[in-house]
Amino acid sequence: KLQIVERMVEETYYNNDKLKNNIAEEICYFLQVSSHWRKIGGDGNCFYRSVMFRYMEYLILESKVIELKEIANSILTWFTDENLNNDRFKFMKYDIKQSYKGIKKVLAFTSINMICEQIEKKNHQKAYSLLLF
Repeated sequence: KLQIVERMVEETYYNNDKLKNNIAEEICYFLQVSSHWRKIGGDGNCFYRSVMFRYMEYLILESKVIELKEIANSILTWFTDENLNNDRFKFMKYDIKQSYKGIKKVLAFTSINMICEQIEKKNHQKAYSLLLF
């Protein structure tokens, strides 16, 4: 594991030795105190996506159907054309806003509800596989 981490840090922070050493130390510490590691590609939103994925994973594994349904309903409520055009979403790029006006909003809502159905049927493996899809 350590060789993979060293190579990853070296490739990512090749031009900043101080940051490279600090990050390497933090990652090595994290590897010692955690049992799992999920690699995720960096694209500017990777932190937010990884936190949300882990939260969704927790909700599924703990059968938190009410919370999942609240998230699904919030997606429909928050990502309306009106909301996407106001100042609350001015930080979002235009193409991202456009995608949430259409299919992505419906797909996210439907996917979460399908996950809830599987949890209610006590089929957590299927629910988790829908998250991965």
